[in-house]
Amino acid sequence: MNETKTEQRSGKGLLIAQISVVLILVLVIAAYFALIADVQKEYAIFDGDQVTRLNSDSTNIEEVLAEAGIAIGENDIVSLVSEGSVTEILIQRQNTVTVTLGDKIMEKAIYGTTVSEALQELDITLSEQDSMVSQGESLSPGDKVYDGMDICITQNSEKTVTESKAIPYDTITFLDPTLAEGVTKVKTPGVAGKQEVTTLERYVNGVLVSSTAMGTRLVANPVTEVILIGSGEMLSGETEAAVVAAPAEEAPADEAEEAPETEDSESEETASEDEEPEYEEPEYEEPEYEEPEYEEPEYEEPEYEEPEYEEPEYEEPEYSEPSISGNYITTSSGDVLYYSESFTVEATAYTGGGTTATGTPARYGAIAVDPDVIPYGTRMYIVSNDGYWIYGEATAEDCGGAINGYIIDLYFDSYDTCIQFGRRDCTVYILD
Repeated sequence: MNETKTEQRSGKGLLIAQISVVLILVLVIAAYFALIADVQKEYAIFDGDQVTRLNSDSTNIEEVLAEAGIAIGENDIVSLVSEGSVTEILIQRQNTVTVTLGDKIMEKAIYGTTVSEALQELDITLSEQDSMVSQGESLSPGDKVYDGMDICITQNSEKTVTESKAIPYDTITFLDPTLAEGVTKVKTPGVAGKQEVTTLERYVNGVLVSSTAMGTRLVANPVTEVILIGSGEMLSGETEAAVVAAPAEEAPADEAEEAPETEDSESEETASEDEEPEYEEPEYEEPEYEEPEYEEPEYEEPEYEEPEYEEPEYEEPEYSEPSISGNYITTSSGDVLYYSESFTVEATAYTGGGTTATGTPARYGAIAVDPDVIPYGTRMYIVSNDGYWIYGEATAEDCGGAINGYIIDLYFDSYDTCIQFGRRDCTVYILD
């Protein structure tokens, strides 16, 4: 019996010992995991737009980045932003950017992440009119940069320029019979006029690409020069008069004696003129009114006569050559026109009215063209190459079956003018 009690006591002791061992193991494991939890840290890695989060028991940044699978370049910059409950790591990548500005090419290694930051590091300031492209695509300042990026900048600018231009004066000549034949004399000296021309100039990367006339202001009209050319007619007439008058100075004495009679007759005439005539009031008689007899007029059929056709005399039109300087045309009336290009065409003439191919009335100044060469609506200034015709300003509004290539058809108001013009080579100035 005593042995049984002894065995029961030993069994209880063994159970207690086993429970104690289990409790100790549980405490040790809990303490281990608590220790691990205290050692690990939470990291947030910022690499451009990408953010990576992870927990690591390492305090070495390179090891943390290696655990995150993030490679660092030789020139990249890694820095700790904060060390609170979450350690933040910032990675700044070095990007090599090439910027082309006009004929200037700049290459720079930058740490900025946007195009705007890259331009700031290059001390480049853009205006609202400037534009940027990369690989043929448009860029904005907020776009991201990358290593090896090419940025092409186009700087656009405008400015208004006003300059004075001279207006050439005309010269006219007259025959003067009071001057000896062949002698010339300037009666009125010619004076050039003056006008102010305002243009809008457009620049791309500092280079002038276009200049558009905005308007003109007349400052002073030109003074026409008047030249007198002697014909000697009145000089020869005076000589003849002197020769005819010479014998009268040597009149004989008999004629001189008759002079007093002339004086007496003149006195009598003067005396008669001095006497006031008597005024008599005329008697007024009322005219008798007679009713006119009405006679029916006889109607005669007019004989029709075929009008004789007279071939119009060809008169070469007066040619007042415009002044062309640079890309400006100064017309005889003083208007200043800007043209962008010019070329030679073969010109014909037509008339007859009607409607053009663009639906406008046919009229002087609305000409026919090949629209593949000169588009509809193009404004032009046209002169003949032979120096006899100035058609002036015109607009491309019509076409024709025979108008192919560099051929134009000029509209005139009369058939006779078309015949006179015929077919001529002309220069076309394209106006802006």
